[in-house]
Amino acid sequence: FQNMTSRLNKFREMIFSNGSGSVNISRDHVDLAQAWMKYMTSYIDGLHVLQNDLGAKVMRTTQESSAVQRDITAHSSVLTFLEFLVYPVFVILTVRLTSSIKQYSVKLSERLRVLVREQRRNATLVKEMYPPTVAQRLLKGKVVEPESFESATVCFSGLADFAELSRRSHGVDIIFFINRLFDLMDEEIVKHDVFKVETVADQYVVVSGLPVRNGERHVAEAANMALGLLEQTTKLKVDHLPDYQIKLKFGLCS
Repeated sequence: FQNMTSRLNKFREMIFSNGSGSVNISRDHVDLAQAWMKYMTSYIDGLHVLQNDLGAKVMRTTQESSAVQRDITAHSSVLTFLEFLVYPVFVILTVRLTSSIKQYSVKLSERLRVLVREQRRNATLVKEMYPPTVAQRLLKGKVVEPESFESATVCFSGLADFAELSRRSHGVDIIFFINRLFDLMDEEIVKHDVFKVETVADQYVVVSGLPVRNGERHVAEAANMALGLLEQTTKLKVDHLPDYQIKLKFGLCS
């Protein structure tokens, strides 16, 4: 750049000296040349100024870009470091969370099985304690309104000499025999329009005419059930007392 400036200065001096040398040159031409040189010199000087300004601007832009790039690089480095620092913790927490969810799922599944089992037991108990029509309403969560029945028959049944049988038997033998007797009675009552109310010791209580009304048939249904039980018990034997004769007693209240 300095060499070019020197050459331009020499060229400028040569043009300005053309009017005073030994060579005869028209004065107009010299004036034009001087004017041209003046304008060109100003133009070149302007280009130098523009070049300097542009160079300074490029330098500032480059420095700013470098600073931004350094900031981005620093932030990226920090983020990368944090990622490597946090990632293992995240993995550990994820594994623990997954394990906790699996354990909770297992416990929840087990509790659901217990709930279903208890609901079935509850349904079985309700069906055994209440008439079918009442049990169905209770299991559906409906309210069972109390009713008044004008006519029905209650039948009480039991062993005629339960005290004598108890005296001659062990407790386990009595329980086993009573369960067999009640199972036999359960099989018989399904043949008749009766409903088992409860069992207490050797007593077996049924009712006919409720909760489903059957007109005047409740007396005959209860009596036929009693006759059927008398016939069925002739086939039943006491295992620990083979010679014992089973005797049932019945009482009907209409």
